[in-house]
Amino acid sequence: MDAEQYLNRIQPERMRDYHWTLVQTPSPTGREKEAAGVFADLLTSAGASVETDHTLPNSPNVIGRLDGNRPGPMLQLAGHLDHIDIPHPPPQKESDRISGRGSADMKNGLAGILEILCILKETGCDFPGQILVTAYGLHEAPVGDSQGLLNLLKNHIKGQAAMVFEGPCNAAAVMANGMAIWNLQLRHADPPCHELCTQRDSFELPAAAADTVRTLRQKNRRLQGQKRSYPLLPPESIFAGQMHYGDFYNRLSDRCIMQ
Repeated sequence: MDAEQYLNRIQPERMRDYHWTLVQTPSPTGREKEAAGVFADLLTSAGASVETDHTLPNSPNVIGRLDGNRPGPMLQLAGHLDHIDIPHPPPQKESDRISGRGSADMKNGLAGILEILCILKETGCDFPGQILVTAYGLHEAPVGDSQGLLNLLKNHIKGQAAMVFEGPCNAAAVMANGMAIWNLQLRHADPPCHELCTQRDSFELPAAAADTVRTLRQKNRRLQGQKRSYPLLPPESIFAGQMHYGDFYNRLSDRCIMQ
């Protein structure tokens, strides 16, 4: 079958039902257990062999596999189960429009993965290799720390190529820059002190933090101006997401010298 024939087999009603089932199941970051069970059942009904990794009891990983009818590489279809835990109106379905927390980020993508497996199963798994499906929680920051995905990688559960089904409603990403998350800590040797006790040339943490952010912004501008190796990809970038003063106030009363 060619691509057009596969596209003609898409059943929008089936995808809508998958999507609606997932959206009706709350899955706030760190509490994705119920949604993982629902997705595992849907994945099984789509024709995949399914296992659930309960290393993180409240945020289990769902792993599905569908074998092709001849040898070949493993393609991974990946997505996260969780949604940001903020107030939102209850799920609604009006004609072909579905709304609700997590409906676009990214339960629509999970529904797309399920539809792909259904079509491949219905057409006799006429493809080389294996389709690996991975669905994980603990994605959305700041609660999410990517531990679910890291556990998959630690156990070598990954494809030779991967597609992440998060993004525009009518597309799936086939190329990406990748992402690294890091923490930068600024420390100084002097103990915390009340402003009345500070010396004129003492270390100023707010000023150091501001200088750091300014330096990162300069680096980001240089990255934006670099020639891109792949025209389809956006330029590399640096983004500072959070700033914290640590346990300064917890230690202040113990270590501040009062005159």
